[in-house]
Amino acid sequence: MCLVFCFPSHKEGGREMARIAIIGGAVCGGLDKELAERITQRLIQLGHLVVHGGINSGIMQACFIGGGTGIVYQSLLEKKITTPGSINTSLLKLQFPGFEEIDFGPAIRRQLLIDAPDLVIAFEGGIGTYDELVGRLKTKKKLVMIGNFNPHFLALLTSSEFSGIDVGMILKIKKGRPFELIEAEIVHFLEV
Repeated sequence: MCLVFCFPSHKEGGREMARIAIIGGAVCGGLDKELAERITQRLIQLGHLVVHGGINSGIMQACFIGGGTGIVYQSLLEKKITTPGSINTSLLKLQFPGFEEIDFGPAIRRQLLIDAPDLVIAFEGGIGTYDELVGRLKTKKKLVMIGNFNPHFLALLTSSEFSGIDVGMILKIKKGRPFELIEAEIVHFLEV
């Protein structure tokens, strides 16, 4: 049996709004945090659902401050590394008729953060962020990459493993530009 998990439908004003995940390092600079917070706020103002990894540091904490919803599983809660109030508890435990409640783990969390969203916005990060990026590239769905990613990683985009990727589905944004321009570019990319 194969179970596919997805976000609930999100409609506003008769049109379906986008489901967006923001990923990035648990450790990052102040400008990245500020940009992540502002992008989260802007996308939520436009009626979109914004989720993040739920950890109380770095990009994920900035998304929480901006109003995003964290997606975590029980063992992360027990380690107390999540931000109180940032958790979408309806996604913590899954129930199916005739079965006991299921506490999902890393694989389902990854599917909710990387596979299911209409758009993933990635800030620079560590090995976990790069792993999530590889997963997202395999979905062949929209991806925004903000920052100066490792050139060796970017070279992977031309490897045979990623053949068939539509480069029009990837938007690369360099840091150092005004926040308003970056926000506008992301909103435009989401709508096309």
